[in-house]
Amino acid sequence: AEGENWIGGLFTIALIVLLIQTYVFANNFVFQYPAASVGSSNFACDVTLRNALFDTSLKSLAIPPSSEEQDMFDLLNNQQWTLHVNLINTAINCSSISPYEIIGTSSIALSLVTCKSVDSVVKTTIVFSNHVEQLQIVLNDINVIGSIAVGLTGLGSTAGSKSAQQINFIQAFYNTNETLVQSIPITLQLIMVS
Repeated sequence: AEGENWIGGLFTIALIVLLIQTYVFANNFVFQYPAASVGSSNFACDVTLRNALFDTSLKSLAIPPSSEEQDMFDLLNNQQWTLHVNLINTAINCSSISPYEIIGTSSIALSLVTCKSVDSVVKTTIVFSNHVEQLQIVLNDINVIGSIAVGLTGLGSTAGSKSAQQINFIQAFYNTNETLVQSIPITLQLIMVS
C-alpha cells in the first residue's frame, strides 16, 4: 500500500504541472491577438505561432474562373468607367489639360469628354473604353492649383441573377493654406469581387 501512495502522488504532481502549463500557454496564446501587433511566441516551441485564422475567398488570377463566375467577370469587365477630375481654385485653361494612358513605356493620348471652367474650378471628365491601369494627366500651364478632387463613376448592370454595382465616389486632395506641388501621384486601386 505504501508504493501505491507514492505512484498516486507522482501522478497528482504530474497532473498539477500539466494543468499549470496548460493555463500558462492558454493565457499567453490569448494575448497573441491581433497577429499584426504582437512579437514572437516565446512561450511555445514554434515562435511563429499566432492566435489568428486567415481565410480568403480570393483566387489566383492564373486560375480561370468557372463558367458560373465568368458571367460576373464579364459584367465587371464590361462596366464603363468615367473619371472626374476637378481642379479647384485655379486659372488653368481646358486647352492645357492632356490625359494619357500609360502602357509599359509608351503612352496613348486620351481625349477629355467634357471640360468646363466655372468660378476658378475646372471640371473634366474622361470616359474609359477599357479598364485603364495607369493614367497620367499633364497640365501644360504655370498657374497654381489650390486642390484637386478625383472621382470615379460607373453604371451598374444586371445579367440574370448577377449584378455589378454602380460605382460613384470622389475624394479631394489638398494642403491647408498651400497650393499643390507640381507632381501629384494619386493611386486608385479597384478590386473585382464576385
